[in-house]
Formats: sequence, C-alpha cells, structure tokens
Amino acid sequence: MNSSAFNSPAVFVSTFSVGLFADLSTKFAARSFLSEDIPFLGGWITLRHAENPGIAFWAPLTGLPLKIVTVALIALVGYYYFRHELLRGKLAVDAAYGAFLAGAVGNGYERLAHGKVTDFIDGKYFAIFNVADIIITLSAAALVAIHLSHERNRKR
Repeated sequence: MNSSAFNSPAVFVSTFSVGLFADLSTKFAARSFLSEDIPFLGGWITLRHAENPGIAFWAPLTGLPLKIVTVALIALVGYYYFRHELLRGKLAVDAAYGAFLAGAVGNGYERLAHGKVTDFIDGKYFAIFNVADIIITLSAAALVAIHLSHERNRKR
C-alpha cells in the first residue's frame, strides 16, 4: 500500500472536519452577534445576518421537498466518493470531496434542524451567502479542474 492511499481517509476526514467547523461556527457567530450590518472593502461586502428558507440563491423550493432533496444530494455525493474515490490515493480529490461534503452537511444540517440556512456574507452585486457556499463552490471547481487535468493527461 502506498503512503498516499494510506493517507486518503485522513485527508478526507481532516478537510471535512475543518470545513464543517468553519461553517457551523461562523453561522453561530452570525446568529449570535451580527445584529447590525458591518460593511467592509469599501462596501463591496457587508456582513449581514439573513435566513434563507429556500435552496441556493434563494430559489423558492422549501419545506419537505427541499429536505428530501437535501438528504438525497448529500447521500448521492457521499456514496459516490466512498464507492469510487476513497482508496484511489488522490489526495487533492480526497480534500475536495471532504470540503464539498462539509459544506453540504453544514447547510443540510441547518436546513433539516431549523428549516432555514444562515447566510451572512452579502456581496454588493451578488447573492448573500455563507462559508458552506464558498466551500461547496471552490471544491466543486477543484473537482472539475482535477477531472479535466486527468482527462487531458489520459489522452496524451
């Protein structure tokens, strides 16, 4: 067994744990301490507490259908990772899936437990979002880049 394959689960668990902690702790801080807006970067970004009862970008899917979709998507991504990627020894893939699932679980937990997700980073010309949204977006982009790189190298 090579050292990369041996470390893959540790990389996944570490990335997942750090991502989930960062997400849930910042949401807790926003709910607990963010009572008035805090603009910074010249007003381009404002810390503002908001609660999103819908899905991404405040789309109007709510209630039980949203909870079912949330659980199904987390389960699907988790199943794929554990079934097809875990022991391949690709640390970047393990880190990206760990981060992706951390963001998904963080938002999913809030949606299931509270019926809404705490958002608090308001871009002046963009939707309001949270750390989980950043983690999901960056890790999904990393997975696409890794896949494209792998495909390019495979064709050589």
